[in-house]
Amino acid sequence: MQDFEIQFSKEIKARLREAAKETQQSQPEQHKKKEVVSYKGAIGSGFWKASLRSSKSKASENPRELMKLLGVTDVKGQNDAERTLSVVRQAIHNNEVMSSAYDQPRYFKKKIGNAEGVVFEVRILDEELPYRDGVFFLYLTILGAHNAGLLRSKSTIRFLQDGQSTGNPTFFVEM
Repeated sequence: MQDFEIQFSKEIKARLREAAKETQQSQPEQHKKKEVVSYKGAIGSGFWKASLRSSKSKASENPRELMKLLGVTDVKGQNDAERTLSVVRQAIHNNEVMSSAYDQPRYFKKKIGNAEGVVFEVRILDEELPYRDGVFFLYLTILGAHNAGLLRSKSTIRFLQDGQSTGNPTFFVEM
């Protein structure tokens, strides 16, 4: 009797797996929304401080208010790199907390893989600001600008691991 139950259980599991595969294959593929700003790989995973979670919420749910707090008003530039630079420069120049935390970005053209673009490095001035948090605040600034409709980037803006060696957030904008 026990052998029958084990065999029956295995057969049911196999049929359920097969039915699940058929269901997945019959459903039309949903297009994944393109990620505009990415920090994956630039920093590790883990628990975010309450202040960072609050800022992330603001960048997603009320990005215009975040841009107002940061002093980002009018994004200028002829391409994604120039517009991204405009956002970061305004936030650092117009917001007292950002200007005490970051230096204005340095940038240079670089080819990463098959992509040509601009690498931005933003030096952290505040010794109390950990690298990981520094990357995340810049990420939220750029994401907030995008969500507020100020930064309409056609390419993904990727934060890079390179910054970990210098201790400065570094990101790449494809041209």
